[in-house]
Amino acid sequence: MYGAHMATVIQVLGPHSHYLRRYGVDPLDDVATAVKKLAAAAPHLANFLKEASIAAELQ
Repeated sequence: MYGAHMATVIQVLGPHSHYLRRYGVDPLDDVATAVKKLAAAAPHLANFLKEASIAAELQ
């Protein structure tokens, strides 16, 4: 069985990922988990993280 690799927040944002701790996001969380955590408190950051992860996959 094969699994898809989900990028972590720190892989997408680098050291800036530590700023998301104030919203309960751990830098080692996968992007999907972080987006769920951010959706209620900071939807603008949730959208940014989704877009940044897509851009990171294209490189």
